[in-house]
Amino acid sequence: MEEFIYTGSMISLGVGTMEIDWERNSYFKDHSALFKPEDVKLIPYYYVGDDDKPLIIEKEGYSKKLKYVKKRLDLLEYTLNEIDVMYDEIKCDALCHELQILLSFDDFANIIKTINVNKINTPKLAVEFEENGYDFGEFARRCIISEKEIYDKLLEAVSGKKGIILEFRVFF
Repeated sequence: MEEFIYTGSMISLGVGTMEIDWERNSYFKDHSALFKPEDVKLIPYYYVGDDDKPLIIEKEGYSKKLKYVKKRLDLLEYTLNEIDVMYDEIKCDALCHELQILLSFDDFANIIKTINVNKINTPKLAVEFEENGYDFGEFARRCIISEKEIYDKLLEAVSGKKGIILEFRVFF
């Protein structure tokens, strides 16, 4: 699996402008195993300028089309079967905290497969809605799940199922 590194900077992993993993000023997953040295190129880094407006600066970073990263994801044990197992572990952990995840893995996977990542701009949302970073789960709730396309599909998937939905969080 991936190595955790301590740093004072920020790292993220994204598909287009939809960030799927990020961390700042703490331990983070080193995703560099997904890439080769020749995958280093100029990529956009998203900041907030002194005037509180979004600031995009190009710097070196890893970038590669998702279809070329798939085999490496499989080698790092991120196959659909392994992700299903991880999802079940999260559901069990949630029950220990008296939370019930109403969404099956198949429903979750089907929702993820239908997301148009070209419509989602999580760095823009992060700049617009939060100036001091996010707590655990807050980024997913405010910047990903709040996207109407995703929210509607999640709500549809759990509607009619027995349980209480207080709010969508990172653990479904």
